[in-house]
Amino acid sequence: MIDRETRARLYIFFLPYVVLNLGVVLVYSVLVLCLELRTKLVTFDDDTVQIFIPAIIAAFCVWLTFRKRLRLLAIDRVQSFRGPQNYKFAYYLLGTIAVVAPTALFLQFLEGETANVTSVTSASEIQGLPISRFYVVSDMCFDTQRFVAMERQIVERKGRSFYFHRIFLAPLCMSSSGGMPPAWVPFNYSSPSFPISLSGQEVEARHQEFEADSLKYLRGIEPAWYGYLEQVGRSGERREYESLLKLHGMSSDVILVPRIGSVEVRRAHDLVWVVIALALGLGAWFVLIVVPDLRSPSIDELENQVR
Repeated sequence: MIDRETRARLYIFFLPYVVLNLGVVLVYSVLVLCLELRTKLVTFDDDTVQIFIPAIIAAFCVWLTFRKRLRLLAIDRVQSFRGPQNYKFAYYLLGTIAVVAPTALFLQFLEGETANVTSVTSASEIQGLPISRFYVVSDMCFDTQRFVAMERQIVERKGRSFYFHRIFLAPLCMSSSGGMPPAWVPFNYSSPSFPISLSGQEVEARHQEFEADSLKYLRGIEPAWYGYLEQVGRSGERREYESLLKLHGMSSDVILVPRIGSVEVRRAHDLVWVVIALALGLGAWFVLIVVPDLRSPSIDELENQVR
């Protein structure tokens, strides 16, 4: 038997959040599926669709649903929180994150499920075909002699250290040597961290080692490691790759990230991560509503205060 206080917590705080969470995930995902994935009536960057818009919707729904209910929890008596505004912000923040995470993962799952898989023998066959989300290339080969690259020196740990980072774009091998490559594949390589106190000569020596190691890494990549290629979505990452190609007087609509495994396994894993994100988010919310005392053990009294 569930005692009266636990029943009050479930009825007033937990079940409404479960409905809110699942409702936002399902309704928003259906809208994206109908307006963007299927009909292309609306197009936004992936970050906007998967994170920013869901965050705004989730934050508003959590605030609207729990702005009165949170007053019924004696959270101000919990020593971990300092002041009423702190605990409200913590609840709103966690409640929003626990909705956004499964929403973004479920959208990725839907994109994978609705996307086409194009199977070709060689990269030359990609030219002239409609752009696909996934490509399976039987004779996959990376032309690591024709790469373009961009390098950065990144400062970290509040200015106490730095490291070198290099982005490579290598074309898929073509059956003929002439013409623009049909697709490019990005690879990233970073050096270990170095103390910011290194002298100029030491930095130059580390940089030369980094250049040699990065080229060794690029030319040591084996296409056999990867099972398929995935088109880079509309994101800041893609714009960075396109800018790199433009810097070298080239362009391409097909920029593909190599992936390990198969598309079928990827789709199954995406769905598993949706379930994990939902379970973790709902579990964390349940802990937050169980820790504080209730200001009243009566469900009727609590309901009257919520209205």
